[in-house]
Amino acid sequence: MRRIFHALNVVEQCRYYRVGLWQCPQFLFIVMGLFVVAAIIVTNLFARRYAGPEITALIVLGVTAVLLAIGQIIINSFKNAAEAMRTKSEFISIMSHQLRGPLAAMRWQFNVLLGGGESTPPVAQGAPSENLSAAFPAAPPLAEELPPLAEEVREVLRTLQDENKRMIRLVSDLLEVNRIDDRDLVLHRGSLKLSDMSRHVLRRFTRFARAANVELKTAFPNDERAVLADEQYVRLVIEHLVDNAIRYSKGGAVVAAIEQLAGAVRWSVTDEGIGITDADKKHIFEKFFRGHNAVRYQTDGLGIGLHIARAVVKAHFGTIGFRSQYGRGSTFWFTLPSADA
Repeated sequence: MRRIFHALNVVEQCRYYRVGLWQCPQFLFIVMGLFVVAAIIVTNLFARRYAGPEITALIVLGVTAVLLAIGQIIINSFKNAAEAMRTKSEFISIMSHQLRGPLAAMRWQFNVLLGGGESTPPVAQGAPSENLSAAFPAAPPLAEELPPLAEEVREVLRTLQDENKRMIRLVSDLLEVNRIDDRDLVLHRGSLKLSDMSRHVLRRFTRFARAANVELKTAFPNDERAVLADEQYVRLVIEHLVDNAIRYSKGGAVVAAIEQLAGAVRWSVTDEGIGITDADKKHIFEKFFRGHNAVRYQTDGLGIGLHIARAVVKAHFGTIGFRSQYGRGSTFWFTLPSADA
């Protein structure tokens, strides 16, 4: 009932899209419908009373002209909306590509200063289909030539490095959302095992988990079947789910598990965190949505990680879902077809 009322609340929908009533397609459709009904009734009554075919024909022509005018306004409204979407997509794509180059260069320099030993510039975190290595020459072996840094300086550099990685992640996520909206998600499927990938991801999150007082655990089978999937995109999904599990935990354990099903492999992560309210559950995979308790607990975030995860899993012909109890924790899971299915 609430959904029907929301669909009929034209004023609220027009405010949501930030357009006036005479530029709002929903309102114009209602106006056109009412005008058609009124015109049919008036024409019918007039024809019965006066029985003049010429006058009736003129009325029909007039009504048709008005309907064509309203239809043209509706078409222009949709054209403006489509043009705005196209411009938005181009802007996000261009800005994302422009920002990721300098950010990747900064990350490379942080690794050199901290003695990370990377010989080539890193690929931006969470950027499955972009390789930025060609944009920079090979890194010179500066780490051995630099004087030793004080621990305070190293800690500042580590903080800056973490913020740099976070910025790369945000820019990459925005680019992935843009690809999803444009239906431009290209997958390169191959046979891979989720346990190997998960262990690699969990190692990368060890420092973050330790800072959040979270213990990372695994429950993987010994005879795991391989799945048919795009390695980079599936890693992106696992990164988002593990990151959320740690970020919204209240300490305790975060457990990544793998279960073998008929023709598929199920991956899940369980936390002992803040959970999700019943009111937020139906919106949890929507773009830019963040639950009220999540915003109170963690102010950072764009609310696009789960939206990306759902799109990637669906593109692999898999399923994704969750179960959660408010204040007790959550389990997010997804399934992918096994390679031998």
